[in-house]
Amino acid sequence: MPKRNVPKATLDEAIGMIRAGSSQRRVSKALGISRSCIQNAIERKRTTGSVDHRAGAGRKRIMNANSDHLIKQIAILNHRKSIRTINSEVKRSNVDISTRTLCRRLAEMNFDCTPTIKRHLLTRKHKENRVQFCRKYRDWTVEVKSDYFEPE
Repeated sequence: MPKRNVPKATLDEAIGMIRAGSSQRRVSKALGISRSCIQNAIERKRTTGSVDHRAGAGRKRIMNANSDHLIKQIAILNHRKSIRTINSEVKRSNVDISTRTLCRRLAEMNFDCTPTIKRHLLTRKHKENRVQFCRKYRDWTVEVKSDYFEPE
């Protein structure tokens, strides 16, 4: 069975069925969870008195509130820069994290990690051509447009 989070109510129900005399195998089939999951829940219930996972389990973060604040400030100042450029700015401030971790931290702060779309800037000639076009066709109406196109 795939690894997944089993609800606390289901684990409590499994422990209740075991106490009522059912085998772990029958409970496993009835509830659709693995026997090892039931065994782990029984062991947690016996040692801690609860089927909940221990608080603080898992890897600790290397980032703290100060470094998160620093990342936020750099991201605000460089909002048009790529994530790699922001990461190099962060590393200059003695916070050594990977680009992927930086992207996750920015996502937690509701920043987008998408690159800015690069586009060519309009030259003076482009702008003049656009104004000339608009002036030429500003008095067009629907009738004039329909007369312009040849009927098929």
